[in-house]
Amino acid sequence: MSLEKNEMIAKYMNIPMLSDSKGIMWDFQLTGKEIYSIRSNELGYERSYDWLMPVVEKINSGPSAYDCIVIERDAVFCHQHGQPPKHFWNENHGGMKGAIYAAVCEYIENLKP
Repeated sequence: MSLEKNEMIAKYMNIPMLSDSKGIMWDFQLTGKEIYSIRSNELGYERSYDWLMPVVEKINSGPSAYDCIVIERDAVFCHQHGQPPKHFWNENHGGMKGAIYAAVCEYIENLKP
């Protein structure tokens, strides 16, 4: 399940996607000089704040001030225009990182095309 959600997040982040005989690969440019590719099972959005927080930054810097992810001590809130805010309690998602991941996935899944 997290594999599909991680791929969804990578697409939202506009990470270039390539495919070969072994499946999908994602091209990342980290230093501005070095580009490397990783497989979908190596995407780390659910495991690392280093992967997850740039997604929150992108959501929070979008065109609508109402669309945002709000992180508080015990919960994460997903605000999306035209929908009631959704709460993701840390204790229900294995901690804060899991709650942020759930809120990010909820936000992206509900984007209108």
